[in-house]
Amino acid sequence: MKAFFLFSLCFSTLLSYAQELTPEKLTWRIQDRLEYFPQKIEPESDETVYFKDQLGEKSLKIEDEHIFEGFQITAPKDLGNRDFVWYFNAPNAWGKWYILPKKGEYKPGFKNFSSGDLIYKEIDKVDDEGRYRIFQSLDNSYFEPGETYVIWFKRLEQTELDEVRGAFGFYELPKTNIETGWAIPQIEESLKLQPYSPAVQAKQLDSKGCEILLDEDFFDRDYAERRIKDIFFTIRNQSSMIQFQVQVPPCDTSPSIQKIFQKYGPPDYYLSREAASLLGLDDLTHTGIYYYDFIGFKVKNGVVINTVVQSIPYRKVLKGQGLEFLKFPIHGTIIFYKDGKQIGEIHRFAQIYEKSIHIKSPEVGIYKGINSEVTYNESGDYIYKTMYLDGKVKQEMAIQNSYLNGDAYGFYPDGSTSYHIQYKDGLLHGSFKQYDQKGNIVQEFNFEEGKRK
Repeated sequence: MKAFFLFSLCFSTLLSYAQELTPEKLTWRIQDRLEYFPQKIEPESDETVYFKDQLGEKSLKIEDEHIFEGFQITAPKDLGNRDFVWYFNAPNAWGKWYILPKKGEYKPGFKNFSSGDLIYKEIDKVDDEGRYRIFQSLDNSYFEPGETYVIWFKRLEQTELDEVRGAFGFYELPKTNIETGWAIPQIEESLKLQPYSPAVQAKQLDSKGCEILLDEDFFDRDYAERRIKDIFFTIRNQSSMIQFQVQVPPCDTSPSIQKIFQKYGPPDYYLSREAASLLGLDDLTHTGIYYYDFIGFKVKNGVVINTVVQSIPYRKVLKGQGLEFLKFPIHGTIIFYKDGKQIGEIHRFAQIYEKSIHIKSPEVGIYKGINSEVTYNESGDYIYKTMYLDGKVKQEMAIQNSYLNGDAYGFYPDGSTSYHIQYKDGLLHGSFKQYDQKGNIVQEFNFEEGKRK
């Protein structure tokens, strides 16, 4: 999974609460009250330590509003080139964490992290709710062999006693990228994490598609669990630019799609053979694909012959009243509805370089989506907007003649312009300007038919 994100904690959030609580001040305040971090863990070389720490039992309060708790760890004396890696499961109420030396000056620590996808025995509970799960590493250059460090969690809201659970160790493994560090599979392997069965993992996806797969009236358990593993593979390997779909071997059984409908209701989305052909999909042995969130059931002559799994689910989240639309990353799909009934379908909608594929145009009107809006007018063109949670416009772009055309704008939450981009037939053409919140241009380019001038 490449989704290592910049960990913006770095105390900036703390400073927004109280400007006087600087990183340096926080460091010496914690160093001066180490009795509030009584648990001390001293791992051996290449040893995985499983830990639990009760949060809220004995908390350090700083300036009556900042509450911290955690534990101490000691770096191995023969640290060498081994990095610190860990996986932990913590309550949302204790939603910030960091590391600092037991003595000496503050030094920046954690920078990157990746959210967990699977759940693991000995750490996670099947019914965990209101928690977050994190993979993280810290380069060995941060540590001094044999020295002790404090890992703290900060309480964000009043809560009952709860615990953070996890595993950590110091290991030397090849890094996938100098800037992002370790990949999740490497941390899993080094810490020897044992995932629950695929059937248990599926529960956290809240997936009707997985429920259908695990229904022994329709599919064999072994086939179902292999498909669920494929779902997590796609989730782990997705990126912000590419969404995965995985083709899998033919089904061991031949369940009736009508019987699936009768038991589980209509699918979230139906991809016709015509639409699949226009999208250039290679496998056209089916007569249609019926999607239930992460799972697509390929059908021929009324029976399921194969399945396809993907990293982003189709989910039908509709009010069922008036004009609405749903937009999905897979194939840039947008579906239009009227009173809950599908009335339009477009693929490659508002994608740069791509021409939209119209399976069926909707009726003229303004369609409401999740923090978004599409206006379809009499000339057959579209205006696509996304909004902030308060309803203010975040982005606005025009789709004419099935391409991005004309002006596209981005806006800051205060309504000021964040960017202005011009397109012609899906290509950057004209000005490209990016602004700061004061209205100053921070980047400016000119393009002609997709090429920078």
